[in-house]
Amino acid sequence: MALAILVALMVVLPTSRVSAVIIAGVAATFALGLLDDFRRMAPSTKLAGQAVIAAGLFFGGVRVEIVTFEPVAFVMTVLWVVGLMNAVNLMDNMDGLAAGITAIASAALAIAAYPENIPVALIGAVTAGAAVGFLVHNFHPARMFMGDAGSLMLGFLLASAAILHTASSAANVGLAVLAPLAVLALPIFDTALVTTSRRLAGRPISQGGRDHTSHRLAALGLTDRGVVLFLYVVAASLAGVALFTEAVSGLILPLFALAVVALVLFGLFLYEVDVYGNRKSETRKAGPIARGIATYGRFGAEIALDLVLLTVAYYLAFLLRFEGFAETAWLYLFVQTIPIVVSLQLLSLVVFRAYRTLWRFLALTDVLNMARALTVGGLAAAAVLLVIAPIPGFSRVVLVLDWLLAAALVIGFRASVVWLRHWFTLRPQRGARKVLIIGATDAGALALRLVARMSDARYETVGFLDDDPGKRYRRIAGVPIVGTTDDLAAALAKYHVDLVLYANDLPVSDESLVDRLEATCRNFGAEWRQFATSASQLSQSFQSR
Repeated sequence: MALAILVALMVVLPTSRVSAVIIAGVAATFALGLLDDFRRMAPSTKLAGQAVIAAGLFFGGVRVEIVTFEPVAFVMTVLWVVGLMNAVNLMDNMDGLAAGITAIASAALAIAAYPENIPVALIGAVTAGAAVGFLVHNFHPARMFMGDAGSLMLGFLLASAAILHTASSAANVGLAVLAPLAVLALPIFDTALVTTSRRLAGRPISQGGRDHTSHRLAALGLTDRGVVLFLYVVAASLAGVALFTEAVSGLILPLFALAVVALVLFGLFLYEVDVYGNRKSETRKAGPIARGIATYGRFGAEIALDLVLLTVAYYLAFLLRFEGFAETAWLYLFVQTIPIVVSLQLLSLVVFRAYRTLWRFLALTDVLNMARALTVGGLAAAAVLLVIAPIPGFSRVVLVLDWLLAAALVIGFRASVVWLRHWFTLRPQRGARKVLIIGATDAGALALRLVARMSDARYETVGFLDDDPGKRYRRIAGVPIVGTTDDLAAALAKYHVDLVLYANDLPVSDESLVDRLEATCRNFGAEWRQFATSASQLSQSFQSR
């Protein structure tokens, strides 16, 4: 891979000082990584070598251009290059992951740079080609591994190409900074997740461990190949956002803000995966201050999240209403009115107690409550801006569009977290016990939710049985109804069921049916359990009072 990259760069890059510096940096990075692969250098020594290479890149003319003050530009260049080299190195923890993510990111940089910046396009194309060629041998099950020599070199190439692309777009700060960050967001995200989680767990950052994004996804039940493909899709989506914003520059700020929010929520979702095996004990040992921060910090985080989402919604409402107009024609209205609109919407969400809801238990009543709160907040903003203190030139359509967009973003991001949990819950898991539920009833749906949230063991619900013919071929929360109780033996054999959970509401006269079903389970070696709180039992417990 190194030989292919070096030869290709020497052939395709125009003769210049910058080209020579990049080629020399590639060779030096490869040599540093190769030495570490053979000698296992101390982390501080390897970090010093990376800093020297990054400094050579700066003094060779490849540097951050959006900052003119030399010392700050030098520090930013070194931090960017060293950080990205280590980000790719950290992602090299599963077959095909680092090579595939690098191929996607470098190809996106090449597309974004062409034809305005040919050197960047060539570096990106060469890097993508080498990564794809290596991926043929590195995809699961891998026959070849890149080691630090390969991962540090690929990180250096990505960092160099991003800096050169930034320099060519320095006139537009948004395009110069945010687009490359979006392209390279996944390696940066993984580094931030690992660093934060290790710090919070009291573990050394330099210590290796199975706490990366890929390892957490695997702990949620994805196969190694599934993890890699899932992260390919995430990386490609982020690269697509970057390319789209380069084509439509007016959307770069709102789309970048939404991408950051999505990554933060995804990071919080992954952080909850107990990869260290001591999350519960850490919670019990936490002091009152730490517990207070954990309790009230969540409220603050949710309010900050909604502040970003509501601001983006209001900005997009102006973009849609004044499409075709220059930004200067409506930006003063946006700046003048956004404190009123967003403040009233946030106040309304607080008054309607929208922040009392636990996201993982989000229900239709919570969705309706948030829609009500945003409606009241929107009406209050309309009263202020159109009646109490009318602003000349303000459009009523903006408030309507803002209400629709705010509801879609505030509710949609919460629902996406619920969907993500549900999607991973329904995924087939390695070593999970297969569960069959008898009774597609309210009690059966409750049993399904309880099974899905079991944290002490892995269970996978494969289907329901129910004697109501009208329920055949239907689904409950994505789980199919596969037959009636007469099909129990066939279902046990077909789905290799380990546990049958009886959650049906049968009269006492049908106890013989229960005995027959239990006997069938014993014949197939499946465990039989009765769900203790059926709907009828719960109803009777209230009526008895």
